[in-house]
Amino acid sequence: MALMNAIVNTATAVTSALTVAPPLGIILAGIVGAMGAFQIGTIIETPLPELPGREEGGFLGCSAIAGW
Repeated sequence: MALMNAIVNTATAVTSALTVAPPLGIILAGIVGAMGAFQIGTIIETPLPELPGREEGGFLGCSAIAGW
């Protein structure tokens, strides 16, 4: 979910930056795009939480999801 939000927000911000008069708009779009790429990379590099006892995969069941 966070990854999709970051991608959409970056695209929106780049598009909005391009509405500023050239050449400033192009420069701002590049900066915003680079910042968005950094944020997306950080999200991708964040490891997913471990579920103890589920190292080999399989059905998680309600107890693993709800924490029972």
